[in-house]
Amino acid sequence: MITKLYALTIDLIEDKTTFFNSNYNCCQLLDTTFNLKEIGLYIGNIEGWDLTAKNIESFGLVNKATNVDLTDKAIYRHPHLDLPRQKVDLLKDKFNMKVIRNPDKADYHILSIKTIKSLLGSSWTSHYTYTEAYKFFVELKKQNIMSEDALIRVREILNILPKDARVSLERPYHNQSDLPSNHAEFIKTTQYISDQLGLLNENRVDKGRDVIIDDQVKIKTFNDLYNSVVPKIFDTDVSNIIDIDLAVLETNQLDDITKMVHSTNIEDRTLALEMLSNCNINKSFDVVSNIFYWEYDWIKDTKNWNTINVRSFRSRMKDFEGNASNGNIYSYNNYIKQLIACDKLTKFAVDHTRQKLYTNILGGIVGKTADVFSVSLESLELKKDFMNNILNEVND
Repeated sequence: MITKLYALTIDLIEDKTTFFNSNYNCCQLLDTTFNLKEIGLYIGNIEGWDLTAKNIESFGLVNKATNVDLTDKAIYRHPHLDLPRQKVDLLKDKFNMKVIRNPDKADYHILSIKTIKSLLGSSWTSHYTYTEAYKFFVELKKQNIMSEDALIRVREILNILPKDARVSLERPYHNQSDLPSNHAEFIKTTQYISDQLGLLNENRVDKGRDVIIDDQVKIKTFNDLYNSVVPKIFDTDVSNIIDIDLAVLETNQLDDITKMVHSTNIEDRTLALEMLSNCNINKSFDVVSNIFYWEYDWIKDTKNWNTINVRSFRSRMKDFEGNASNGNIYSYNNYIKQLIACDKLTKFAVDHTRQKLYTNILGGIVGKTADVFSVSLESLELKKDFMNNILNEVND
């Protein structure tokens, strides 16, 4: 859920924001210890490094259109699209569609993951729920390390914070040269607060990276997009509409296209990449994803790598981009996981990957010529949790 984002600074400066209370024989916090500031919007939490289309949809960032009908419609193109002009021209001809510059008069908005990413930032800083922040203050109160003024200030902060807000708890560090006589008590208090912050972070609700917006200009742009009632379409979905009439690359063509990709003749590699870019990607995903993932370094060395059409194709296949190694088990695991993530795991993909894994790694270690242990290709299978994700056929 998208909500307001705050930063709460816990500024511990000896004899300035804290004092020694002889009645409790401890160092207590003053009201000046706490400073609350609204800094932007909290969008959500993600695992891993990259923001995906599924993340964007799960956050509810766009009211994505369903049952799209482009016939006689007007569309508005947002920036950062991977949608070549020639493909838009195909849509115009096929659906009598037009592109307009006024977003308010459009029937559909076309945007991309890049559009959203350009507005969002991510942070490893922990942003806590209201309940988590409240529990943190309760623990401080139990230890009698907050003065009456500090308690009043904390109550004010809790009244200001919306119940659905997220807030970071940050403690700046200061170097102090002159240490007062009660320095040991100050150290004890600051260490306790640091320990509580550590426990809070360890037990926080969300463990991944937080997606936030802390730039006021981007917040306005995001709010305009988020609050718009006009249905949204991702550029990849538009490409799928265009691709319906394009050729399908069948799985029995995989070996032949791979040979073209491995050719020492750059013209052959360029032609292979053009075939991948201009096919019905959705229905050819077994072939396209396999080559893009495993042969990435080969297809980069082509004449058309940076053409608009290929850049659009690359954007669609970004989750399968580069660095796969035939000799590294991680690459095989990652390929299967990426197929599952985009709901494209087929029996063909599993069988082909099993064979590739056995040929390149396992066969030479525990294959038929192994000295002691032997594992057959037939006994190599996915774990049950992964098997449940296999599709009967490629999704339309």
